[in-house]
Amino acid sequence: MIANACPAPPLPVQGLSPALFEPAREVLESLWESYRFENDLPDCDRPSTNMCVLTSLALLRHLQQNGYSGWYVDGGSPETGSGFRPSDGEDLEWHVWITDGEVIVDLTADQFSDRIPSVLITAAGDRRYATTVASRIELPDLLKLEPDGQEAVDDWAIAINECLAPQVAPVEDISPVA
Repeated sequence: MIANACPAPPLPVQGLSPALFEPAREVLESLWESYRFENDLPDCDRPSTNMCVLTSLALLRHLQQNGYSGWYVDGGSPETGSGFRPSDGEDLEWHVWITDGEVIVDLTADQFSDRIPSVLITAAGDRRYATTVASRIELPDLLKLEPDGQEAVDDWAIAINECLAPQVAPVEDISPVA
């Protein structure tokens, strides 16, 4: 059960802003720390280090549960010509993010550099992001999770939902009475 709570701003109909995802990013930072501790993983200088798969899957689940279709996890390994390039001239790094094919939302790109914002929203054509057909073939196997990873995704999706889901009052059933 997730004890973290934050105000839930409404999701915009058009356009995405980093400010929209910042409350979720703040909650995720404490969840990443707990996950590292519970799984005996080393501490990192940057909280988002090695958290891209679980975070992307949790954010994807949140979007799908709230009616945002067409989003998927993309990315992969440099071996397939995919990943993230922190800046021109640097090598690709193994990385995943979510996209709808037009926009990339990445809550963990800052693991590669202090110069990258903690919430990065950019066009799918951004040269820092690379993906290939080979990586898309390999990605489903790379996204298979052990039970502790799946549990983290489930919990993190709940936490993200608490931060980002629109506040909608329940609608009364107004169907005609027969």
